[in-house]
Amino acid sequence: MKNFVCGSALGALLLSGCAPSAPRLFSPDSVDAYCGTRTPLSTAIESVVASADDRLETPPVPSTNEILTKVKKSTGVIAHWKNQQLLLPKTAQALGYAGRYVRLLNAAITDRLAGADSRRIYLTVELNDGSRKTLAMRAFDTQDICNEGKLSP
Repeated sequence: MKNFVCGSALGALLLSGCAPSAPRLFSPDSVDAYCGTRTPLSTAIESVVASADDRLETPPVPSTNEILTKVKKSTGVIAHWKNQQLLLPKTAQALGYAGRYVRLLNAAITDRLAGADSRRIYLTVELNDGSRKTLAMRAFDTQDICNEGKLSP
């Protein structure tokens, strides 16, 4: 029995060394929700953002006002973070970051899908020089972000 306990402790120690060390995607600091009488859960927002494809898309990126209009019209959210690192190594490299993470400031997510298996989201990131850039990205989580947490009348 003593060997089993030592073996289990050693196994747990070895496995803990293999655990991912990526910064956790935290709940947004604030959310502008355009969901009518419904309210989204932050876990739905986190899941959609975490499912972003790690490549820069080439479609034109709408203006901030156009994105807001899209989110309001098709229901959705604009989530805000003060300092959230998001693991997107290829995107980070393309934008000139030294590491594998982009600094996420905002995510605009509509409930409108861009096909059967994805949706378009807009991520605003902070670049190394302090400027901001909005990226049009594809996300593969297609859950209805405004379908949870119904408000009481």
